[in-house]
Amino acid sequence: KRVQSPNSKTAAAIIAPLLPTTMPRAKKATDSLFGVEFTDVADWQRDLMKLVALIFVSLAGLVALLLLLLWPMSEADWDHVRFPATLEQAQTLGRVLARFKESHYYRTLAGHAACYLFLQAFAIPGTSIFNLLAGALFGVVVGFITSITLSVVGSIILYEISRHLGSRTVKHFFHKRLRAFQAWIKEDEHHLIARIVGIRVFPFTPNWFVNIACGQLGLPMRIYIPATFLGLGPFTFVGNQAGTILPRLQSTKEVLQPEVMWGLVALAVVGIGLPTLLKRLQSSPSRGRTT
Repeated sequence: KRVQSPNSKTAAAIIAPLLPTTMPRAKKATDSLFGVEFTDVADWQRDLMKLVALIFVSLAGLVALLLLLLWPMSEADWDHVRFPATLEQAQTLGRVLARFKESHYYRTLAGHAACYLFLQAFAIPGTSIFNLLAGALFGVVVGFITSITLSVVGSIILYEISRHLGSRTVKHFFHKRLRAFQAWIKEDEHHLIARIVGIRVFPFTPNWFVNIACGQLGLPMRIYIPATFLGLGPFTFVGNQAGTILPRLQSTKEVLQPEVMWGLVALAVVGIGLPTLLKRLQSSPSRGRTT
């Protein structure tokens, strides 16, 4: 048997206090196109509480701003001021705001913008109704410029919330969908603008998820902003245009006519499929040369 010398025991006793009690953990490798690590989901509840607090603070600020902007409104009209959940409520609110706009144009514009931005920034349903109101109150030109600007700004805010404030909560609830979106991005990194425009134009895409997923992946703003503008533009314009006949609309189905819907689907197919086709055509000659 091998006998340990007294000197070695003494050396071990001297060195032991200098060594760390636990070995440092190796850094986790990232598995994303832009260096995002999807495995870190600890303390997601804390991020969720921050998000809830931010929403309530923002809502309180919105209510205070609306009270400040709309205080000249008559008491009878105040009874109809609420977030419209149905087409009938939107039509009633449109009539009330149209009367108010005659003498308070910029107050009406600011109130509409504040509500739209709140909904878009926190992925709350209702921006399509406010597209109708923008067209009804301000016309197609001003309504579209206002709506698309607020859509892009609100999408940027949601992007930043997803990236910096609610990152662990997003990863916790949408882990699989984020990985799927990441894999889809990796398929063709050189035509991201066209592909994201295509997926946004598609009528059934949850654009709120695209916003938070792009935030998680750290998609560069030089790609994200133009893709958001071009992708949300067609549907926003359709809503603004339909808003010009808001009092005569019988159903929300009249906003998105079948020919319009199929047109958006065609744009989406071109935006998503054309870059993939070009990529395959470009790679086929190289394959032929290597064989």
